[in-house]
Amino acid sequence: MEYKFSKSSEENMVMVLPELVEVPRKALSFGVLDLGIIKDSFRTEEIQRDNIKKGVSKTMDTLHLPQNDGYSHAIDIFWYHNGVDAFTLEIIAKTDKDRQLIKDKWNQTAALMYEAAISLNFNLGWGGFWKGNWDKPHYYKRRSRAK
Repeated sequence: MEYKFSKSSEENMVMVLPELVEVPRKALSFGVLDLGIIKDSFRTEEIQRDNIKKGVSKTMDTLHLPQNDGYSHAIDIFWYHNGVDAFTLEIIAKTDKDRQLIKDKWNQTAALMYEAAISLNFNLGWGGFWKGNWDKPHYYKRRSRAK
């Protein structure tokens, strides 16, 4: 199946590092899952402070803030299943089967994103690997380690 980002998803990627934007574009081109981009992938300090107050973010040390090149080096992605977004499905899930489907879709999204990143030679990180603060939608450009 052929998928395309919505106008709002396209707008949500404008201030994200162009090399990072290519990763979800490539993942979407595989035609496996319909994906969307969350609005706050690029954040001002004011937005990030508000997110911390709301409890949706935990730190000001985030790659969603503009980096030295002026771009966000993080992007938040979600998927659709039968036209319903991931977050709505998480709210309405009633059975273990529903919850397993949701977990599988997040993992499938990550697999597609990593497949795309590898094909683009992009050093991708995923918040789903974090311990204690699993952030399923969060993907980012991994910082280079000092040599």
